[in-house]
Amino acid sequence: MKKNNLDLSNLVLYKILAVNTINKANNQVVIRKGRFTYALALKIEGSTIYKCNNKEYISDCHTLLIISKNTNYTWYCEKLGKCIMIEFDADFDNQLFDFYPIQLNIQNEQEIAKLFTIMANIWNSKKKNYILKCKSLFYEIISKAMTSFEDIYVPKYMIKSIEPAMKYMLNNYDDIDISNESLAKLCSISVVYFRKLFYKIYKVAPIKYLKKIRLDKAKELLIGDLSSISDIATLVGFSSVYTFSKTFKKEIGVAPTEYAKTINLEKVKSSTN
Repeated sequence: MKKNNLDLSNLVLYKILAVNTINKANNQVVIRKGRFTYALALKIEGSTIYKCNNKEYISDCHTLLIISKNTNYTWYCEKLGKCIMIEFDADFDNQLFDFYPIQLNIQNEQEIAKLFTIMANIWNSKKKNYILKCKSLFYEIISKAMTSFEDIYVPKYMIKSIEPAMKYMLNNYDDIDISNESLAKLCSISVVYFRKLFYKIYKVAPIKYLKKIRLDKAKELLIGDLSSISDIATLVGFSSVYTFSKTFKKEIGVAPTEYAKTINLEKVKSSTN
């Protein structure tokens, strides 16, 4: 059995071989034998389940996953969504591992996802010095992820205790009746203990975390084909369009319609350049 704790402070990156953006639509199990490279993976949306040596690892927007080369494992896409996977070679200072998950926190998981996206765009552009820029971003991702991990480290059993609530929020954010009470009930623990565990792990209250999930999804819908603010409010779990618009403006800084106009204008400028 390989060791499961990594000190990444002395990681030396040799080479980035690829930065792949993957959207996998099925839930069929894929077998991988003797992985050729190391991988740094972040599921921007959705979730993927990896299994190795009788252990299960969930890759989602809250978990950065490092996969060792020469590892045998299986995986399947539990929920469709974009995954960015960095294939690389490096020196881990003779530390052995198969999978190394790093739990992110709400404060910087969005920033890390942005770094992954920027890195994928730079890699695909193949412009001058793109490899050097990607290497710099790689180290920045590792640094931010480890800071996140150190800030929120808690025993695994605590994370497992609130996992049913986390899964429900991610998959059912449109449910307007979600509450601390209903989430605690899913975890079969008291409301007081649930809120205490959740804050210890994510440094934010459960309902505030849910609000972030809803607003992040709303931002995605606002730049899509849906034009009705009322429909979007319903799809992301707000009881009224008034509550949605008021919350969106307070948290994001602009009204939903203004946000959509700004983003779409940027897209038009980008396509004409």
